[in-house]
Amino acid sequence: MTVMHGGSGGGYIIQKPVFPGNYWEEFSQRLIDALHGNDSKLSCERLADPFVDVNFVGTVNLKSKMTEISLHDEAAHEVLVNCEEFKTEVTPLFLAAHVGNMFLVKKLLSLGANLNHKLFRGYATTAAVREGHMEILEAALRTLVAACCRGFVDFVDMLIKCGVDADAANRVLLRSSKPSLHVNIDCNALSAAVVCRQTSVVRSLLLAGIKTAVKVRVGAWSWDIDTGEEIRVGAGLADAYSVIWCAVEYFEVSGSILCSLLQSASELRCRLGCDIDSQTAFGDSALMSCARYKCGECLNVLASAGADFGLLNSSGQSASAIAGLTKWNHGFQ
Repeated sequence: MTVMHGGSGGGYIIQKPVFPGNYWEEFSQRLIDALHGNDSKLSCERLADPFVDVNFVGTVNLKSKMTEISLHDEAAHEVLVNCEEFKTEVTPLFLAAHVGNMFLVKKLLSLGANLNHKLFRGYATTAAVREGHMEILEAALRTLVAACCRGFVDFVDMLIKCGVDADAANRVLLRSSKPSLHVNIDCNALSAAVVCRQTSVVRSLLLAGIKTAVKVRVGAWSWDIDTGEEIRVGAGLADAYSVIWCAVEYFEVSGSILCSLLQSASELRCRLGCDIDSQTAFGDSALMSCARYKCGECLNVLASAGADFGLLNSSGQSASAIAGLTKWNHGFQ
């Protein structure tokens, strides 16, 4: 600001600096230019300016790969790759993805850059794929799944708002002490949050409309096809089952995760006719699993949701009968 003395006996006049109306546009375009040159240091300096808009749409002469197929009658077709330069609109994230600068992509996402902003040349992810930078696409999804495992709910919300597909699967290390699990496996954001017992993340994902009709393969038990006998096969090798079954096996002590999933399934059942009392190939229901593994809190949640206690499995056993076989009559009652 400017401080001026008003003369003898006068006061001080304080004047605030006046910036032109397009000041933020000028500084945001400078960021665009720095990213266009793939200058990480200069780009970081531009991002430090409070006037910079990370979702600003600027204009550059973009050099991009173009492919075409050359047909040969009786021989293999030929893929021709050429570079074409033309003037087009871009965002900072689009340019960072275009040049494959992973550091700047992560920084821009952390500052709120919109991954779902569509331009004439497509999305930022389109630019990454077109230029062969598949690691950009994989990194965004990997970051989301990892954030779900760790319970970083604010970061999860930000990534989803930026356009990361929460329903897509990615390979991640899942760990649990009870039941024991330490395995790299392909899973989506919801199943990762359920296994890691991240209640707030599960709730946030459900509010965002993530699909719950997914199959996960994180169990350590399977069944013999002929006898129905349980077999320990190792973590992550058992048959795939629904995410609600996953919440039963990896039960969180307050029951909030299972309750949220059951409520979501109940709403879905009203719309699509889904059956909360679904059974395995051997007739076991979620209630029967609770009785077999003595999960009292989980049993209470299922009972409150209206689960059917009268169902029988292929051996003619009800949940109550299974509780008797496991010597858990008192807990079951």
